[in-house]
Amino acid sequence: MNVTINIKNTEPKVNIVKDREVEEKLIQEIASKVVNDLSNNPEVSEKVKKIGKEKLRDIAIEALRDSIKKSEEKQIEEAKEMSAEISSALIAGIVKTTIDFANEL
Repeated sequence: MNVTINIKNTEPKVNIVKDREVEEKLIQEIASKVVNDLSNNPEVSEKVKKIGKEKLRDIAIEALRDSIKKSEEKQIEEAKEMSAEISSALIAGIVKTTIDFANEL
């Protein structure tokens, strides 16, 4: 008896579910805190004045968004790898079970 098993593409798909409104609020709060802390630091307060609080805040917001984006990209890649490993294990289990069943017939 010949058994043929066809398994088509099992590309993992990953979605990050998040509350963008909450995330944006946190980014704004963190950036404001960073600017405030730097403004109150005697070692850098003059530089903050030269740059300007709003410009510094914009820089902090951009840096935070970049950091979040990189973190999400890493999480997505890790999730895809894990998904691929799980899919491979499931497929291997299905194939083995099918072959064992076919051999018993």
